[in-house]
Amino acid sequence: MFKPTLVLLLCAPLCATAAPAALSLQDSFDAYTRIITQNDENAKAALRNSLRTADPNDYPDVSSIVDVLYAFENLAAGFEEPAASEIGERRNTIQCHADKVEESTSSRAGIVDYHCVLPDVSAAFGAYRDAKARHRSGEQSLEGAKAFLQTYAAILRDAPDTRYEARAEFSRVGDNGPWASIDMDLLGLKLLKQLMPFQAWDERIEAEAVTAYSGIPVCDLMLDAQLKFAERYDPDSPLQRGTTLQDAVEEKVRTLGPELAAAYCRGTHERNRALWEGYRSEPPAGSVTE
Repeated sequence: MFKPTLVLLLCAPLCATAAPAALSLQDSFDAYTRIITQNDENAKAALRNSLRTADPNDYPDVSSIVDVLYAFENLAAGFEEPAASEIGERRNTIQCHADKVEESTSSRAGIVDYHCVLPDVSAAFGAYRDAKARHRSGEQSLEGAKAFLQTYAAILRDAPDTRYEARAEFSRVGDNGPWASIDMDLLGLKLLKQLMPFQAWDERIEAEAVTAYSGIPVCDLMLDAQLKFAERYDPDSPLQRGTTLQDAVEEKVRTLGPELAAAYCRGTHERNRALWEGYRSEPPAGSVTE
């Protein structure tokens, strides 16, 4: 019988060169979320080692995503003490958990339904609206901006939890390689927008001046802009008849769901803005110019 010391000596060359094993789908998801929400160093090492099991010739930089996953590094930037520390403490309570994990029969694709628990900062919208109104009227000052930040920090600190639900699609990196997910690469940004929803609040404030059709502010803005464009430049367009365009937007909202519909409307609205830039100097259809 080999003595334990001899066994270890014989094993040493093999143990030293053994490649790390790829994480399971569940463990890959858990590592992603611990990095995104907590910047967990153990999770970073585990996910990095897992991704490095992919063929380095085909995927030489696949593990580099690990270094940019953490979402909340600058969440407290610009806040004075004690607000900065309080935001940091509340930030550390954010967690995500898998509700359902499924692999395809070929084990090359996987789906994880999950939820994240994070502070609900919606109560800060009123203070944000007031700060924007003061800014538009020319009354905004450094003191006013600091006052809003203090209000926001206090609300973030004491806010009740809200639940963010989503689905992430995973795929193998190469044949029998590790699990990776573009959806998880984007999760940090999505959570940050939940915590600092200033773009969505801007759209909500702007959409209050238009007639709502969809219930999603950015979709209402897109719809209003398209109708005004058609009225000005193409009054005979089918878009002007009945509720053709409204129905199309409502169908998008119904089929995509609120989050994807908002992303679709936001992208369309921005593209249209660029396309319509050239029309601004043109006269309305049917008008007479000298």
